[in-house]
Amino acid sequence: MSCIINWLIRKHSKPDYEEPTREIKHEHDWRFKRIAEKKTCYVCGRTIYKIIEEECSICGRTRQRHITINEYETVRVWYRSLGGYGGYPFEIYLCKQCHRKFNEEVNTIMTKLRTEIKTFDMVFLGKVRDVVFHNVDSLMKWLKEHAEYITQPHEGWNYYDDRTYYGITFYAKPKNPLEDPYYILIPYESIIDKLREQARRR
Repeated sequence: MSCIINWLIRKHSKPDYEEPTREIKHEHDWRFKRIAEKKTCYVCGRTIYKIIEEECSICGRTRQRHITINEYETVRVWYRSLGGYGGYPFEIYLCKQCHRKFNEEVNTIMTKLRTEIKTFDMVFLGKVRDVVFHNVDSLMKWLKEHAEYITQPHEGWNYYDDRTYYGITFYAKPKNPLEDPYYILIPYESIIDKLREQARRR
């Protein structure tokens, strides 16, 4: 009886050591499976890159590859802080051609401000009023009616609605001496949106 029990124990128990299963080495035969992601230029819609997923026809393993179709740049338009956990930046993707147009538009706006509105090098300390303009023509009309002069426009940022927005910034001294100075922002996002509308009308 004891012999039968010992035989059953040996039959059903696992050995102390098992040789690990060895993966058969092979050269992967990668085949296209799907497009995992496609990014287009925000302004003109031109495809700038694709992320494709490939699968090995032998073992079934998958991988992803980034393929650049057209050279591109990114423009950070706002940033949202998450306290001690870093933050979340929002960037717009532009192809090289549209990014060049964006830079040209930024320079055009700053030149327009310097030539049509009296500028003065000065830093305003104390209380200022934040103003955001999304339309340059409306801004120019408002400045001619209300501003005595402005500081040199430059690329900067301002914080509102729980986010840091980037764009063209400057101070404006009002004609009314009883009013506080203005800190004005033209967001990059508004400039890019204008270029996008122009591209769609073509």
